[in-house]
Amino acid sequence: SYRTAASVDSFGEAGHGFLKRMLSVRNGVIAGIAFVTLMMLVGGILGIGGLHLSSKAMQSLYYDQMTPVQIVTRVQFLMAENRTQVALSLHHTPGVYTEGQLDHGVEEHLEKISANKVEIDRLWAVYAAMPRSGQEQELSEEYAHARYRYVSEGLIPAKAALELGEYSQADLLLRTTVIPLYHEANTRVDALMRFLSEKAENNFREVEERNRNISAMAIAGLSSAIVIVVLSGFFFFRGTVSPLREAVEAME
Repeated sequence: SYRTAASVDSFGEAGHGFLKRMLSVRNGVIAGIAFVTLMMLVGGILGIGGLHLSSKAMQSLYYDQMTPVQIVTRVQFLMAENRTQVALSLHHTPGVYTEGQLDHGVEEHLEKISANKVEIDRLWAVYAAMPRSGQEQELSEEYAHARYRYVSEGLIPAKAALELGEYSQADLLLRTTVIPLYHEANTRVDALMRFLSEKAENNFREVEERNRNISAMAIAGLSSAIVIVVLSGFFFFRGTVSPLREAVEAME
């Protein structure tokens, strides 16, 4: 009876020890799953956050920097085209070309000048509504003043002379007013273009450097996470196998 009671007590203690070890294993498994889940969640948040920051930086680069460059480039082209349209209109001077050599009238050139002016005004209004400061503000105001003179003192009077058929007056205005004022305005817009291009290039380099830093941080974070998971897994399995072995030995 004494041996039986001792055996029962020994078995009870072994069972109790086995239960404690199994609970320890279960807690370890739960902790391991929670840890891996947390690492995946943190990695996902960092990765999505990095992509979001990169996307916002690229959008800012395009809308804040490239859009002004595109607008000013288009304005510059339309200004040059208007000067060309005035010169082409002089081909309709009576006696310059015989009847039938031109397949269109001078009105086509005048309509083109008016349409270009409307588009320039619209584009400049869009650009003027964008945030500007410092040197950009100064350069844009200088160009706006030079363009106003080009339009009011050169382009509009030349167009009016062509509409009245005063080709000699239009030719005089082209040589003495339109072309000189165009070159003045073009010099101003060139300076603005250089500033905008340099600004866009500098911002692009900043965004590129920022993206490289984000990538480096993501790689470093991923490498660290892998190392941590590997080490944690090692100690986890080490801590799990040992209680299981002890539990098996106790049951045996």
